[in-house]
Amino acid sequence: MKIKRLLSGQIQVVLVFLLLISASSCQLFQRTSYKKEPKPDWLTSRPQNNMYYFGISSSPKKGYLPSDYMANAQQNALSDLAGGISVNIESTSVLSVMENTYNFNENFSSEISATTNEQLEGYELVDTWEDSDYYWVYYRLLKTKHLQLKLQRKEQSILDSKSKYYQARELLDRDLHYNAFRFYVEALTALKSYLGDCTSTDIYGEEKDLGNEIFSEMAEFVNNLNINFTTKTISVKKGVELDDEVFSFKITDQNGKPV
Repeated sequence: MKIKRLLSGQIQVVLVFLLLISASSCQLFQRTSYKKEPKPDWLTSRPQNNMYYFGISSSPKKGYLPSDYMANAQQNALSDLAGGISVNIESTSVLSVMENTYNFNENFSSEISATTNEQLEGYELVDTWEDSDYYWVYYRLLKTKHLQLKLQRKEQSILDSKSKYYQARELLDRDLHYNAFRFYVEALTALKSYLGDCTSTDIYGEEKDLGNEIFSEMAEFVNNLNINFTTKTISVKKGVELDDEVFSFKITDQNGKPV
């Protein structure tokens, strides 16, 4: 009798365990199941409307949780949307000056595109669609809204940059060179997203391109630095260790003042 009771108890435990597994499997199936719909028009033919930027992309489902493949599809669609926004480097911009005056060539367009992707806002989710293998997302962004938001961000960036620029000029007038240069760097960094744009603004009563003013003054600052070594000539003998003092130097500005 004891053996029968023991076996009966074990069977009950196994049955409960199997029921729990079955219930969990059903819940998982319910979470990942989808209502099969016919493929929408925006997948068979990309939307055409000059008023909008469009972003359409997908993510494979296999190997991902629903939350992950949905997030991947959303990010891919936003990247597709950003890729449709044209990138132009204006002739008066800092990047143009760097390319033409200093022969500094880089793939600036791709860098600006990456920044555009990071700053996307104002877009709307139009639709999603999925089948057994892929999850698709469809975004759109009104062009006028994108331009409005960009101009607002740019205006604020110019104000922030100009504040840093004025501080740099003030510190430089007081011969606080290190701090002045640090504020120049911060001023240019504030304009990072708009170095390919014209950043014209009022500077001490004159309309000037802020980015160019900052960059040219930074270049002038560096060009005016003088490095003076304490020891003019260094004699080297085999097996004799040099004193660190012979490598010491002093940096001064154009007026001979220490930096």
